[in-house]
Amino acid sequence: MRRVVIALSLVGLAADPAAAQSGAMLAGSVTEGEVRAEVLPLSLSDAVARGLRTNLGVLASAQQVELARGAEQRTRRELMPQVNGRIAESRQTNNLAAFGFNMSLFPSMSSLVGPFNIFDARIYASQQVVNLSARSDAQRAALVVDAAEFDREDTREWVVFTVTRLYLQAAASGERVATTRTQVATAEALSKMATDMRAAGTVPGIDVVRAGVQVQEQKQRLISAETEHRRLLLQLQRAIGVPVAQAVNLTDRSLVLSSPPMDIAAAVALAAEQRADYRAATTRLRAAEAALTTARREALPSLAVTADVGTIGTSASNALRTYAMAGAVRVPIFDVGRRGRVAESMAALKLRQAEAADFVQRLEADVQTAFLDLQAAEQQVTVVGERVALANQELALARTRFSAGVTSNLEVIQAQVAVATATDQQIASALGLNLARAHLMKVLGQTP
Repeated sequence: MRRVVIALSLVGLAADPAAAQSGAMLAGSVTEGEVRAEVLPLSLSDAVARGLRTNLGVLASAQQVELARGAEQRTRRELMPQVNGRIAESRQTNNLAAFGFNMSLFPSMSSLVGPFNIFDARIYASQQVVNLSARSDAQRAALVVDAAEFDREDTREWVVFTVTRLYLQAAASGERVATTRTQVATAEALSKMATDMRAAGTVPGIDVVRAGVQVQEQKQRLISAETEHRRLLLQLQRAIGVPVAQAVNLTDRSLVLSSPPMDIAAAVALAAEQRADYRAATTRLRAAEAALTTARREALPSLAVTADVGTIGTSASNALRTYAMAGAVRVPIFDVGRRGRVAESMAALKLRQAEAADFVQRLEADVQTAFLDLQAAEQQVTVVGERVALANQELALARTRFSAGVTSNLEVIQAQVAVATATDQQIASALGLNLARAHLMKVLGQTP
């Protein structure tokens, strides 16, 4: 039961490609703080805050944004003025014959001139006046940055959901440890009762053996529950940057999450408006359109102006000021590679269009699945609650019958096993309800 509910509540994680790729990142973090001797109290809000600071998924997505911004700045270089300075001084000789001079016409002159000095200090500037392809490419790069920002926001939402899930699971396992210890104490009390009644000669020895076996079974369950609790705590600590050697105490053990009341149609509309992954997909579609426009505009003429100003002479002391200005129109005539770039951009655009179309269906499927999980979890909580009450009532009646000598303690042991099973299912159903509510809020693009 517990595994089924948890699996249903995590459908969105497996269905999201970006989340699947960053799943390993979400499980890790950069350790924050030193190990302290005292136990660290940890609430859900503290755990989420730590996760948003230290989780590898958040840190990696932030660097992806910086990478996209760096690429955008490089792209905008084509549209910005380029200014460079140069200072050079050289001493050289030249062979005039190498430049086409017929030295036979000047028999008294040598074809070798120099050595002579040249000093040149100059500032060069250039500017693209009209370059529609570069302008479209800059727009594409800006959209890529926006998509990376949405990816970072989506990663933060996944971190919140993942930390919330791990915290709730660890808290539920801690509650299971507490209830199992109670069941061990109950089994030991029943064993003592059977031993006392055997000493009084009112029950056979088999009842004492049965009671002892039940005590050992409950102790085995306790060992398993404690191991599972520690394992889940380690997973939580790894995700939020708490040193694994640090002892922690979860302070929100009885936390009950709430979910917004709304119908499926309103939920789908809200998800389309708020989900960062959907906005990232639509932004990437616009970026692919801009990339295709860029490739097509490479066939258009471009206009650029260049200028330089400086001083030139045989030395810095006698250098004279000179300048040059030019405007140039570049007209592409034959570029076989442009056709390939257009074909690549067209294929990428069609892929993005298909992804965006699928995302609309995914939104509705995610919302409907989350509502189904929530409805099932709510029903399970109700049914399991009634089962726990009946199991406890059965155990009380069995203990009364056994103490009165009406039946053997086999009936008591069976009732105790039923109580233990029902209690485990009650904890699992409460956890499943919280996870279903957290998953619904993640699907809607909200924070639990």
